[in-house]
Amino acid sequence: MTSECRTIARGLDHPECVAIGADGRLFTGGEAGEIYRISPDGSSVTQYAQALGESGGVALDADGNLYECNLSKHVNRITPDGTLTVYSTGTPELPVAFPNYPVFDRDGNLFFTDSGDWSTLNGRIYVVRPNGTTEVAFPDYLAFPNGLALDSESGWLYVVQSSAHNVVRLKVVDGAIVGRPEVYVEFAMSSVPDGVALAESRNLYVAFYEPHAIYVVEPSGRIDVVVEGLAWELLNRPTNVTFSRETTQIFWPNYGTGEIVTLDVSERGLSLNYPTLSAQE
Repeated sequence: MTSECRTIARGLDHPECVAIGADGRLFTGGEAGEIYRISPDGSSVTQYAQALGESGGVALDADGNLYECNLSKHVNRITPDGTLTVYSTGTPELPVAFPNYPVFDRDGNLFFTDSGDWSTLNGRIYVVRPNGTTEVAFPDYLAFPNGLALDSESGWLYVVQSSAHNVVRLKVVDGAIVGRPEVYVEFAMSSVPDGVALAESRNLYVAFYEPHAIYVVEPSGRIDVVVEGLAWELLNRPTNVTFSRETTQIFWPNYGTGEIVTLDVSERGLSLNYPTLSAQE
């Protein structure tokens, strides 16, 4: 299906993530901390902020503020005019080591992964409350937790474990993770899953750094290929995947060659949460 893929942005500095704002624009970051804003059709690509350290995953609130996991051990909050403040560094007792990917729930709680070390089971999940207080949401050791997808209606938080080659899910009740993780799907030992997105059907789309691929996991457990194979500017180290708000398109960043690419998958994405965080203004 690479022939049906379309590149909408080029020349980005190793984009790790792509997110859709409430206004339909796309947002991503770069290896040197660049923060980019992209029009839905890709006709306009603007760097509007500069962070210190490599950008990982990003999420947005209702007012267009961007929440960026930065690999220099903090989460930034970036306003639409590019003003940057530190939103979280973890807790005083347990500072974050490798913030990777954030996701909002309906109440404005921002969950984010702390991947830890690749070969050590020291990954965790934090949550930043709407008042700005950070808590450890899941303290047990996870295997390089990476991308997240939240099904607010069913209360499931899907977590990619990149070094364990799987996706687990955790129950979320009233802004808190309860119980133990359950393995949702397992992949080949040679694979490196990275990012995930949920469709309205609850099909789970998974982007793989290795192999160069995007798979879809049906609720039944069946795994199918959406697109795969190394293709310059079309599929080169995809590290994340997200849905359009208005169409049946998915978007992904090519970390390897610096593009944002889109493909129509004939189904709509599950609605994301864009909370209003007035207490943080």
